[in-house]
Amino acid sequence: MTDERIYSVREQIEDTSATKPHVVILGAGASRAACPDGDRDGRRLPLMDDLIDVLHLRPLLQVHAIDVGDTNFEVLYSQLYPDESKSELCK
Repeated sequence: MTDERIYSVREQIEDTSATKPHVVILGAGASRAACPDGDRDGRRLPLMDDLIDVLHLRPLLQVHAIDVGDTNFEVLYSQLYPDESKSELCK
């Protein structure tokens, strides 16, 4: 039995009847894929996995005795945020 409410990909693309606004969120991976040579000034676009190094945050974190190893930024921030003694660093 075919459900008439299910659209094929082609039908979804061609159907412009939706009147409600929508938001599409792309992550940094899409940005880097679109700009593999960096931004217009040649600066590399960061991913969560390399944001610490792309933004040169490692020395700042070392000053605060935070060894990040190869931790991704999202994981690191999630660990630091609940620690009140790190609130200024998070800002």
